[in-house]
Formats: sequence, structure tokens, C-alpha cells
Amino acid sequence: MRLNELKMSVLLLALLNVTACSTGTPDCGSSEVKADLNELAEQRIANAINNEMQLAPSDREKVAAAVKDRLTYAFSAIRKTDHDESTDTYQCSSTLTANVEGAGRNWEHEFVYEVFSVEDENSNYQLNYDPAGLGPVAYAALAVRN
Repeated sequence: MRLNELKMSVLLLALLNVTACSTGTPDCGSSEVKADLNELAEQRIANAINNEMQLAPSDREKVAAAVKDRLTYAFSAIRKTDHDESTDTYQCSSTLTANVEGAGRNWEHEFVYEVFSVEDENSNYQLNYDPAGLGPVAYAALAVRN
């Protein structure tokens, strides 16, 4: 290998290492964060079905299927309300809207959350939020039963 090729290889490896380590905290509307928000909503819906509806175990699957068929939700108007550059932490807000086909109403609430970096082998960030902000999806799931 010639000296110039060796220098270029070393420079390329160094650049790749810096890029891999400097991905930073994803912002409020990144695809990763949106996927996590949807997972939180799904967990809240499952909790409403399994713990709050007081259903017989044999009825849970039927109600879960009805909820899946009739309930829709969305996190919209996602926005960054603040960014602390020193800690690479984002303060975020969105509108969570849930709708049940045939219920004749929407449930809507501002959902506030924080995205911050962590040193974890499974993820480079975490979300912090108030669980009460997921109320619209729980109310909508409960409405399916009625």
C-alpha cells in the first residue's frame, strides 16, 4: 500500500469513528422517536384493556380485536419547544388525537415529552413523559367497550 493510500485509509477510519460516535440525540419528530411514541400509545391501550376494563380473560381478546379495528390515534403537530445544547436534551410537544369509529367524538390532548441522551448499550436516548398525557388513547379504548 502506498503512503497516500495508507493516509487516506487512516483518515477514512477516523472519520467513520467520529461519525458513529456523534449521532447525538434524535430530535422530537425523528422516525425513532415517533416509533417510540406509538409503542407507548399501544402499551397504554393494552393496559386499558387488561387492567381497567375489568374483563373476563375470555373477553379480552374480543375487546382487543374490536379496539384494533375501531380505534385510531395520531401524534401530530410535533414540535421542539426547547433544546439544551449542553446536555443535548429536547423538550417536545405534540397533539395526541384518538378516534373510535362510530363513537361520534375525538379525544385530544397535548402530549409533552423530553428526549435526552443516555449511555446505554441498547439505545442512545430515552423519553421522559407524564403517563397522564396518554389519556386520549385510554379513553378511546374504554369507549369501544361501551
